[in-house]
Amino acid sequence: GIIKATRLLLDETIKIRAEEVRLKNGEISDAKGISRVTSCEECEGKDPKWYLTASSAKRDFENLNIVYRDVTVRVKGLPIAYLPYLRMPDPSVDRAQGFLVPEAVLTSNLATGLKLPYFIPIGATKDILITPYFSSKTNTLEYRFRQKLRNGDLTVIGAFSNDDLGENKFRYFSQLVGNVILLTELILI
Repeated sequence: GIIKATRLLLDETIKIRAEEVRLKNGEISDAKGISRVTSCEECEGKDPKWYLTASSAKRDFENLNIVYRDVTVRVKGLPIAYLPYLRMPDPSVDRAQGFLVPEAVLTSNLATGLKLPYFIPIGATKDILITPYFSSKTNTLEYRFRQKLRNGDLTVIGAFSNDDLGENKFRYFSQLVGNVILLTELILI
């Protein structure tokens, strides 16, 4: 089936506006003339903080991806990046490798920028999140490693940055946080 001039809500989070959406076996298979893809809250008559536009999108059911063509990333309606091709995980997937929702960042020290997180699952209990931060005043790479343990969890976060905020242009930090359950049973006699 074909639906013309649509507004869709996928998985309660992703909102899509498109000229045409095609269905295959009752599920969305592809879309054309995409004027907006976002997970931001929208106010009536106002643009969301960020959104994507694309000429088309095709759902890859086998690999659980959505492939967008001729993508423009917009922040507050202004185009800030063009990508001829963008592959994102299907919203039905719990832990898929790929880009997450971009984040617009406004700071007084590092100017306006964009964070583009990339998620990498490592089995069922570990993952890495790598987030480059693009701005005119910094080159920053943030990271986060998480691991679920039998009696707790472990998280390592940090960043590497090259900017003019201090004497050394190259800066970094790391933080390790762990939670452990020491007592799991209480035996009463």
